[in-house]
Amino acid sequence: MPGVGFHYWNDARNKAGGLVGIGPDPNQYNGFLDVFSTKPTVFYCFDYPEVFALPHNSSSLSGLFSSVLLPDTIFVQLRSQNPNVTSLINLVTTDSRSSIVLSADQVTFLNPVTGANTQIFPVVLDRNFLCNGNLDVWQRGVSFPASVGYTADRWRFNPNGSAVTAVQILAGLSGSNFAVRLQRPNLNANTNTVFLEQGGESVDSTRLRGEFLSTTFWYRGGPDYSGGGETVSLFSGTGTDEPSPNAYTGRSLVSSVSVSPTGVWQQAFMGGGVPGGCNELGLTLTKSSSGTAGAGDYVDYAQLQVGSSGVEDQGLALSRCQRYFQRFNQSGALFGKIGLGQAVSATTAIISVRLCPDMRVPPAPTQKGNLDIRSATNTFLPVTGLSPGFVTTRIAELDITVAAGMVGGNAATLEANNDVTGDVFFDAEL
Repeated sequence: MPGVGFHYWNDARNKAGGLVGIGPDPNQYNGFLDVFSTKPTVFYCFDYPEVFALPHNSSSLSGLFSSVLLPDTIFVQLRSQNPNVTSLINLVTTDSRSSIVLSADQVTFLNPVTGANTQIFPVVLDRNFLCNGNLDVWQRGVSFPASVGYTADRWRFNPNGSAVTAVQILAGLSGSNFAVRLQRPNLNANTNTVFLEQGGESVDSTRLRGEFLSTTFWYRGGPDYSGGGETVSLFSGTGTDEPSPNAYTGRSLVSSVSVSPTGVWQQAFMGGGVPGGCNELGLTLTKSSSGTAGAGDYVDYAQLQVGSSGVEDQGLALSRCQRYFQRFNQSGALFGKIGLGQAVSATTAIISVRLCPDMRVPPAPTQKGNLDIRSATNTFLPVTGLSPGFVTTRIAELDITVAAGMVGGNAATLEANNDVTGDVFFDAEL
């Protein structure tokens, strides 16, 4: 008799998510197959659950197992963080009266023989394939024009020739600080479909070959939303570290879902298997348009998760994002310090910047705003040029030039020149 099991999950808000029975037949419960054992009794132990499938709009799964051929008993050990709750749950699965009820912070197994057994949801963090899926990190700013480039960290925007912009908004959604808004300007008539994407690094994507991944996200539309159905798609590819999943080499659709945004937040789910030849994996969000835009023609996305049952800790999210992009005066200090070094002549200094964490590849430095060299005599010398010298994934030595005024051998500090926008961006994106 084939054995079957189930996973439960708690979403980013640590509230009721869902639980799914998994059968040995692909036609049983949407075909999500995960056989743990072929023995009459299944024992499965895990620290953190993972999402495989979610029934819509349901907090009770009464009778879910009644039509599936199961062993007499499934034992599930949940390693609870609450010492007052028993960790071993005995669920009789062959009785149609068995059910599972999900509440705000616990799952209760109702058994007609032994009664109720309650298990507190464990805290689940940092199991999202996406980096910055909760949209907490915005190192580059909070508003971005209609041009190709990165917006919220790790999210690449392609307006596809339209006037659509990407901006940060307060989510107003439990468990999320921010969301991203893709908005067409009022009275604009361009109807090109735009894309917001995240491509995963090949070193991470290849680990998921042959795995079944579930994707969840929240979405809503504005009062003048003009799109038909938006499509969110998970793609695999055969290339290496390509930035746009929509243009992957050897692109293959893993899963997709079309949604119709309204003025309230809704959650969507999709799932699919990753091909064995996958070398890169990424998610694409769309904003479609029709007719002429009104003042509220937008779609918002939040809490995007792929293959996860949790949400990134914000500190871990920032650290993951800084593998790809770092800046040094994000707080906008007027004389924010960027790096230290030494003058080698009256016009040239070498400034060292420690990159932490180590970046994906040696990054490309770019000056932003006005910078100066503060000399050993506390003189402010405006920077006239910045170029990479010796740059690795861990440290960047920058060649800085000024018009005159430095003394070779003296200490020098690179800083923002009385300019809140003064900064250096280090880019190691795909």
